[in-house]
Amino acid sequence: MVVLACRSGIGHHVCMSETGPKLDIDCGNCRPVSACCQGGTIELTLEEAGFMIRGGNKLRTIAQPADVDRDDVFCPTASVKDEDDPRYLRLLGTTQPLSAGLGRYFMLEPCGYLEPTEDGGQQCGVYDQRPFTCSRFEVGGSQCQILRQAFGVDTMTEETLSIVAMLNEVADRNRP
Repeated sequence: MVVLACRSGIGHHVCMSETGPKLDIDCGNCRPVSACCQGGTIELTLEEAGFMIRGGNKLRTIAQPADVDRDDVFCPTASVKDEDDPRYLRLLGTTQPLSAGLGRYFMLEPCGYLEPTEDGGQQCGVYDQRPFTCSRFEVGGSQCQILRQAFGVDTMTEETLSIVAMLNEVADRNRP
């Protein structure tokens, strides 16, 4: 099995501590991949989930939105492809709180709203209408940094390499 990505829920720093290298990071220099938009765990209202699906996004529902806060909802932090049948992903993770009105979803592919740029990169084609989970994603925060490293935009730090090693160990222990 191979760990494809490490990403925790927005605002939940499961994979990486708050300490990390201070880099000059903005969306404009996240080329060519727009790392935060390449799939993974997202929290959306029901209306936002519909908006994402209309944009061609493939979402796997982890937890439907509810009217109450929940303390222990599964939160994928890694996806693992089965070596015997690569059509299947297995999600690994922990439980995390989930606020009322939000559902937790796993986006299986890069965001369908990404549009190509003249320099060969990608940018959000619905920036002014993007879901709240996207607008509150902290550019340059720990989640941003680990995604940029995972997708090869920035060089992996020792801390990220140790996280990847840990995730690979978890994937190996959970092999069927």
